[in-house]
Amino acid sequence: MEYSLSSEDFFDQFGLSKLAHHWPTLLLSTLTCQLIIYASRMVSPLLFPKAYGSLKSIKRLSWDVHVVSLVHCIVICTLAFPLHWDPELVRDKIYGYSERTGEVYAIASGYFLWDTIFHVSHLKEFGIGFAVHGVACFCLGINSYVSEQVIISHSPCPVNNKLIVVATIFNVFWMRILDVRIEYTVFEFPLVHGM
Repeated sequence: MEYSLSSEDFFDQFGLSKLAHHWPTLLLSTLTCQLIIYASRMVSPLLFPKAYGSLKSIKRLSWDVHVVSLVHCIVICTLAFPLHWDPELVRDKIYGYSERTGEVYAIASGYFLWDTIFHVSHLKEFGIGFAVHGVACFCLGINSYVSEQVIISHSPCPVNNKLIVVATIFNVFWMRILDVRIEYTVFEFPLVHGM
């Protein structure tokens, strides 16, 4: 007797039926974050030789994490903003759901899965706070896929306009502080981050 478990059956067991359609995006997002941190390790020394080169290993790691976070903020803000006008979310403000919204949440949740894995594996360097933050945000994102209570339609407003924009501002502020340390080694850097 053969028994096959589809992804829908698997996620239904946990009450996450909507996630069955978005888990590949979630995993791809997680892997992309890891690729970005590798890319940062290769590109940052070329773009910012003095600043990145002068950092000790833990500060370099922190720099690379901030690069991933900044890229994530830009991508999520770009993808989440149009959701304010998604017809499904406008029609049903409590339980509205669309495939596009599910994909945006999968990308965000993938980032927080990466964040959780990264900070748990670097617990000694960064402490428990970052790991708890990653777990909490990942659980919040996954909770958006709960089958009978998909309260996803109000999320683009608070998530996009408040939390992610605050995170983006924090990242830009963090990078702006580096302008002094970088000593304007790249002409465009202060111009772009001063906007």
